[in-house]
Amino acid sequence: MLGDRRGTRPTPLCHLPVRRPDKGKADSLPRPRPGEPLLPEGRRGATDVFGVDISAEMIAAAREFEQRDPLGVRYEVGDVAELRSLERRFDAALGVQCLNYAADMAEMERMCRNIHRSLVPGGEFFVFAQKPDYRFDCPSLDKYGFLCEPTGEEIETGPRVRVTALLDPRPISIVCAVPRREVYEGCLRAAGFSDVKWVPLQVSEAGIHEYGEVFWADLLAHPPLEMLRCRA
Repeated sequence: MLGDRRGTRPTPLCHLPVRRPDKGKADSLPRPRPGEPLLPEGRRGATDVFGVDISAEMIAAAREFEQRDPLGVRYEVGDVAELRSLERRFDAALGVQCLNYAADMAEMERMCRNIHRSLVPGGEFFVFAQKPDYRFDCPSLDKYGFLCEPTGEEIETGPRVRVTALLDPRPISIVCAVPRREVYEGCLRAAGFSDVKWVPLQVSEAGIHEYGEVFWADLLAHPPLEMLRCRA
């Protein structure tokens, strides 16, 4: 997702899905609706937001949300590895479980170059994905609403995993890679990005207040997700 940040208010970057202890099903703080972007730049007051996803179904859901609650967000079906030249450049980009779908390093570098080309000089790129050194033998993440399981396969970028969102009424599973840190960093720098920094997962004050510190102990001890930020 690409957007202009002028005039925006600082807000959390994401809503972390959790499994409510009292209800036994996936929920969130607050609950994101189908098609709602993970980084709600439009709701923060951004002047222009453009979202791309390779899934036509996801784009259809996002457009339906936009029709119900207009924010002026534009959506398009597309492959980031083959992203067309856009009519303008943006201030920021967010890739959620995006780069880890690259089949090899060449494809990931192509994704990064396309995103870099779409940003203004100094624009920020936020990558939100599986923690590269996550330990799969740690306590289960099911109480947080999802599972991460290794498939036993490995590709050029890293090991492949099956991520399952424990949604009600039917869980949804996807298979992707967990790229190594040097793969992410190397591809981003080769594409022209600088100031590459890893940002650890944090639980918001609202999450601590709602569930208590004990509930989050396993997740904070073995974080499954991590953010990488850099500048064009």
